[in-house]
Amino acid sequence: MAMIDTLKLAHALRDKGGFTQETAEGTAEALNEAFTQSAATKADIAELRAELSTMKWVLGFNFAATLGVLLRVVTH
Repeated sequence: MAMIDTLKLAHALRDKGGFTQETAEGTAEALNEAFTQSAATKADIAELRAELSTMKWVLGFNFAATLGVLLRVVTH
């Protein structure tokens, strides 16, 4: 999971952005929390890929079964 270097960000906010030390640290921590809570991990992506692969097979089977039933109905 990508994390923000909060110390480096706080220094930049203080030195280049004119923030007070307290505001810079608070802002850096808040941004770090916001980004890390909403970021997908490699495990999240692997789980999603497995779910999509399973869905692909289920949908393919259902399509083939439906096609088989339709062909049987049409030919009889």
